Amino acid sequence: MHTQNNFEGSAIIADLYKRNLRMYTNFLNIPFTKQDSVLIIIEATHNAFFDIFTGNSLNIF
Repeated sequence: MHTQNNFEGSAIIADLYKRNLRMYTNFLNIPFTKQDSVLIIIEATHNAFFDIFTGNSLNIF
């Protein structure tokens, strides 16, 4: 959704994506080993992004 010459909907989605990338980057900065268990409690929208990011990451899992 947008008004003429503006892209409000795109801006909102870009902000959401940026927030999720920051959350994922913070997660990657946590020092843990393969012996550690990790429980991430996030809501469904963030979960969808984390599934994509972890599925495409060579750093973990």
